[in-house]
Amino acid sequence: MRQILLTFMAIIISSSISAQDLSRKGFFNKTKLGVAIRTNTTPPYSGIFGDEGNGTEITTINGWHLNQHISLGLGISASTYINPTLSSYPIFVNTHYYFKESFKTPYTFANLGYGITSNRYNGGLLYEIGAGYNLKLGKKTALTPEISYKYQDFRYKTSDGKIALSSIALGIGMLF
Repeated sequence: MRQILLTFMAIIISSSISAQDLSRKGFFNKTKLGVAIRTNTTPPYSGIFGDEGNGTEITTINGWHLNQHISLGLGISASTYINPTLSSYPIFVNTHYYFKESFKTPYTFANLGYGITSNRYNGGLLYEIGAGYNLKLGKKTALTPEISYKYQDFRYKTSDGKIALSSIALGIGMLF
């Protein structure tokens, strides 16, 4: 009798776990840590910028799942680059496209915005396009490894010169 009861409880628990709502609905927050591996600097080395300087970033996006496949959000990031030391605070619009309706799924994303900077530069255009995967951690929590192409330009405060940084960004985030 005890074994039948335990089996019955196991069936109920496993069926309730598989029946949980793991879909994307409503509000979300995604926070990500990442590195930017610089692939190009335009103009090429000018005595200040070199292609060898990389960067780090922390990003948070708050948004809304429109349906099982599409979400829109607003994000802010804090990015730093070396060679030279440069800090940027991009504000951007974000969209995600999820390939499957299940919680574990590959996705693509795009960001478009403007980077506010410190130091001797003015901000400029930011865009990023990439792909990732939702790895289920909890009922509505996922680990999100990502790879993307990122472009950010800056302008000197003292002249009309423009600097453009291109990089491959690798990140790991938490989706809530």
